[in-house]
Amino acid sequence: MQRRRGAGRGRGGATGPKLSYLPSRLSRPFSGDEESLSYLVLRGARKPITQQKFKILNEHYVCFRPMRTDGSQFYRAFLFSYLENLGKMQGSQAEVTRLMECVARSKVNFCRLEWNKAYFSNPKAFFSSVVSEFEHLVNSVANGLNADELYKISHCKKSVRPFDADADLLEMKALSQALGIPLHLAAVDDNPLPDRTVQVKWIDFIPRPGPLGSIREYYLGPLGSIRQYYLPSATDKHPVLPAENFLLSHRMPLVTILRTVRATAILYRK
Repeated sequence: MQRRRGAGRGRGGATGPKLSYLPSRLSRPFSGDEESLSYLVLRGARKPITQQKFKILNEHYVCFRPMRTDGSQFYRAFLFSYLENLGKMQGSQAEVTRLMECVARSKVNFCRLEWNKAYFSNPKAFFSSVVSEFEHLVNSVANGLNADELYKISHCKKSVRPFDADADLLEMKALSQALGIPLHLAAVDDNPLPDRTVQVKWIDFIPRPGPLGSIREYYLGPLGSIRQYYLPSATDKHPVLPAENFLLSHRMPLVTILRTVRATAILYRK
């Protein structure tokens, strides 16, 4: 899959996250190294509200990995957080089988759509090639490819690039549902709540169990659920999720992402 001209640049030609809270220099073409969350606490000193939110995160999360801000940062964070956790799972091959069944259903729905030939002259062939490469990557992780090796392989540098348009809540929900992967998202901005308290906004994406029965249901039916809530401290308990795959023992999603105003990162629990 060829990179489009300028695809490696962020908005305004930037080559990495420019938000003051995240490192602007990335050691890899698409991500940075793991950084301590205490770094965010220190860098947020100029904005006390944001700093307090990072302090709340720092109670339960030890570090973060920033993604390059180029429009694909959410998709990249989601995929690599998933792959890192897949590599640590026991019986990961069963998870690979489940995931690829979800991808196969998405392939069918993808090919049913009418595509402008300016984008795809042969949508089926295009998506088949992408699925083949993705399956190879997922199996490599399940068979022992570790996180350090994962971030070095050239396939990822060139191909993890859906389209250069950042994701909104609907797209996040659709991706979580399509792949059957729960997502835990921390949204940090500079604003307090209406009562002036400082709390971290959390958004949980919970896929609807089981396959969707039809193309109409896929696009018009309920795509799982979204739960939004605020916590003034990480010591407060998150709402309990139903027992499903890819959840921690206390039913929190393994895939956890931090979103700030202009940047996205993978979060790692203590």
